[in-house]
Amino acid sequence: MDAALESFGLDLSAGCLRNTASARRALATLLDSAPDPLFFERLATRLLESLGECADPDMALGNLHRWLAQLGHSLAVQRMLIEDQFLLRHLLLLFASSQYFADILCRDPAYYELLADPARLAQRRSPEEIADAVARSVVPFRTYEGRLDALRRAKRREILRIGARDLLGLATFTEVVEELSAFADAAVAQAYRMAREEIERRFGPLDGLEFAVIAMGKQGGRELNYSSDIDLIFVYRGNESHVASAARIGEHLIEALARPTAEGYLFRVDMRLRPEGQAGPLVRSLDAYRDYYEHHVEHWERQALLKARFVAGDEALGRDFHALIEPRVYRLDVPPSLIEELRLNKLRVEKRCEIAGERFTNVKDGWGGIRDIEFTVQLLQLLFGARVPEVRTGNTLEALDALERAGLLPADECQRIREAYEFLRVVEHRLQIVDERAVRCLPLASEAVGRLARRMPRAWHHDPSAEFTAEYRRRAGTVRAFHQRLFFDPFERDAAAPSRLTALGELLLTLDSEEARARIRQYLVARGFLAPERALSDLDRLAGIGGPHATAARLEDLALLARVGPRLLETAATAPDPDAALSFVVEVALKGDREGLLTTLGESGFAREVMCRLGGTAPAATQPIRREPALLDMLFEPEVIAIPADDRSLRERLAARLARQEEPEARLNSLRRFKRREMLRIAAADVLAAVDVEGVVQQLTLLAEVCLGAAVDLSVAALRAQGDLEGEPEFAVFGLGGVGGFEMLYASDLDLLFVCDLPEGEARERCYRSYSRLAERIQDALTRLLPDGDLYSVDLRLRPEGQGGALVPSLEACRRYYADRAQTWERQALLKARFLAGDTLVAREFCDIIRPFAFPEDPSPEMAAEVRAMKHRIERERTDRATRMRDLKLGPGGISDVEFLVQGLQLLHAGRHPVLRETSTLAALPVLVSMGLLPEEEAGVLREGYRFQMRLRNLLYLRFGRPISVLPEGDEDQRALARALEMENAGELLEAFYAHRERVRAIFERRFYGEE
Repeated sequence: MDAALESFGLDLSAGCLRNTASARRALATLLDSAPDPLFFERLATRLLESLGECADPDMALGNLHRWLAQLGHSLAVQRMLIEDQFLLRHLLLLFASSQYFADILCRDPAYYELLADPARLAQRRSPEEIADAVARSVVPFRTYEGRLDALRRAKRREILRIGARDLLGLATFTEVVEELSAFADAAVAQAYRMAREEIERRFGPLDGLEFAVIAMGKQGGRELNYSSDIDLIFVYRGNESHVASAARIGEHLIEALARPTAEGYLFRVDMRLRPEGQAGPLVRSLDAYRDYYEHHVEHWERQALLKARFVAGDEALGRDFHALIEPRVYRLDVPPSLIEELRLNKLRVEKRCEIAGERFTNVKDGWGGIRDIEFTVQLLQLLFGARVPEVRTGNTLEALDALERAGLLPADECQRIREAYEFLRVVEHRLQIVDERAVRCLPLASEAVGRLARRMPRAWHHDPSAEFTAEYRRRAGTVRAFHQRLFFDPFERDAAAPSRLTALGELLLTLDSEEARARIRQYLVARGFLAPERALSDLDRLAGIGGPHATAARLEDLALLARVGPRLLETAATAPDPDAALSFVVEVALKGDREGLLTTLGESGFAREVMCRLGGTAPAATQPIRREPALLDMLFEPEVIAIPADDRSLRERLAARLARQEEPEARLNSLRRFKRREMLRIAAADVLAAVDVEGVVQQLTLLAEVCLGAAVDLSVAALRAQGDLEGEPEFAVFGLGGVGGFEMLYASDLDLLFVCDLPEGEARERCYRSYSRLAERIQDALTRLLPDGDLYSVDLRLRPEGQGGALVPSLEACRRYYADRAQTWERQALLKARFLAGDTLVAREFCDIIRPFAFPEDPSPEMAAEVRAMKHRIERERTDRATRMRDLKLGPGGISDVEFLVQGLQLLHAGRHPVLRETSTLAALPVLVSMGLLPEEEAGVLREGYRFQMRLRNLLYLRFGRPISVLPEGDEDQRALARALEMENAGELLEAFYAHRERVRAIFERRFYGEE
């Protein structure tokens, strides 16, 4: 056969064929079916001549081969191809330009007759003619499914007819999109009639139910593409009994249009432009639309409604729907937020293109693309439509003409934009008809660009690829200049202009695209977020697209995130734990006024710093905000955070709170809320470094003292109200440990000691019972778990006789105990005894009792030995070998070393030197230096080591929400602690930690144990 084919001397290069082997097989088939050699030679010659004119000769020949095979290589058809001067050329042009059209012809080979009569093909069909043809196509069929399949076949034939008119240059662009839209209108109308009839057949008559189909988008604007979805919304009017029936009609109509069968499908249907999008009901009544558009319509919906057009159902209802929306779309008072939102939406579209690498190749969404024209025209329509009714149209070209006639755009510019719009839309069509896919991007390969150029309805001179590219860039440049001048430039003075978004802000504007997410993920990793997926999820939640009820992102939510997010993420990245910082902001935002909080964070650097520092340093301290978001108002006032509270101001604030409550339990709950608020204030000042560690522990101690005082007062009042207490109680409360030494940490208990003075005689027993009930009441007021939590844990074991002793020892009992039975460790504990609340005379007498015991004037050598032995025992028995070197309190070089050294020196010397009777360890150190008992350099080492480890203990509580005395080993925790201490990394933290410990331990062993 190859030899036979060669005998004809055919020049395959004339057909510009790339795959000659495939071409030879196709020609050999033609030769095999030809009645004689001359017949074949004439056909092959005509064929090769025509292929040379095609955009893709190989594609054309392959499709012709398929089509002829479907016809059984009919001699009559082959003869027609030789004799008809148009048919072969027209077929090849279609076969070379569109696989979609070729597949239609191969499926229905007889449709070639559409191409055989150019004069008839050139005739434009009106919408009425198309609708009549669609209606006639279903008449022969009786069943619902049969008529639907007839509609699908009618679509194939009509799309082929329109496509042939387009590709053969027999129709203008305007005629093409109008006929495509007219067919869609007719198909929707016919499908609606069939769907309604089917519902009535199944469920009975629908008397009184009006139903209208409103087209949106390209169909609404009568500018449909070959592969467009159709955007629809449904409206009905009737009574309550019609609700379910209206929904059934809508569901059936969508199914009729979109369900694929062996005959294909009619149209993909997009219902997302209805109120509330996918979350909203499929069908709404006219009254429901009125309510929504009056109270809830968003700016992007007004833009979408520019193209709303009735296409099927009850015309009267359609007119009423248009009358409803028109004054809401075209308003005299155009809010600035509408302009901003349109611009943000456009910027979001452009950013998606840029991220996808399509900025200059995406014909629809890219630089100088179709959307540049559409958005500009639509903005002008929204701005002037109320005053200039002529611009009220859903069709872009008609709107341009109207804007020109109204004097809103110059004629020469309108002409250039019209031509550019048609050029871009034709390019889009040529991309889409190849495989009936919504292709938007120009090909990158030069050969592919050349094939696209040859599909365009114009002739090129020498290099179609280069000439097309130059033409495209020229048109895109014209469009972009138009868009920039009218859509952006008039509003550039607006500080909130989307063009002022940072690069990260533009990425956040497109957060719901995978490409943007990949870049944001890279940013998060680079800025120190250890869990970028969690951070992305948090950003989703801020934009309203995360969680179990996730929905599509609303533009205003993304816009707000785009403006605030970059500064928020930058601040969070500087927090000790960036992931926790961001999560905290998101959690608080979602529990309260999200928009209000984000706006505040965008405007106030201090607010961002407070939120991120708290969330990234002190998750435990943020619990009050989670329970009571109103506390944010306090945190966002710099002076409240920066200025420490004094005793008077704290007591006044608490008194004002308690005065608003009458019931005892309500007052206790109010006291707990007060403590929460103040603890949050202290933590905020701490993490912002507004106060140093001494300031923090003093503030915590002062707060505890004020809360204790209130608990005592409330307990006394409650007992008096019950008749269990008469007169002023001779009762005092002393603090020991941290509260006594002004060294309260966040996790500290209250070490308390109650003492009373009992009268002689019959009243002694009664008073003792009253004071015992008072002590129990105070303890209950502090520790009882109420709806607002508890106040403090209380430790009463430091009283005489410990847990076996009286809850409230009398002064006389204390005198006897400390004179006869008290142990050395109790001397050490009493060094921190400080009067906190109650009767001052009782307190003074108790101090007189304990003074000679705590501060002996002539301490014995045995006492010093006992103190050393006790420290040895603590180190041996109360530390874990595995964690001893990281134990902040009891390990070598830890807090306990400094406290034992200072307290040991106080026990030895404070009896003779009252100035040394300081309850605070840090306050005692400079006194020891002034007395010559400790070198200043060593005191400095002890002070810094003590402060450093107290700060670490506080940070551990703020991070974990529970008392932790051991430095964690985990890299993530050490990193967060290091950053909270303004260090670069965990290595620097460990280096500082062990250096402090080593220096403190060396001094301690030399001064306390006498070891050199």
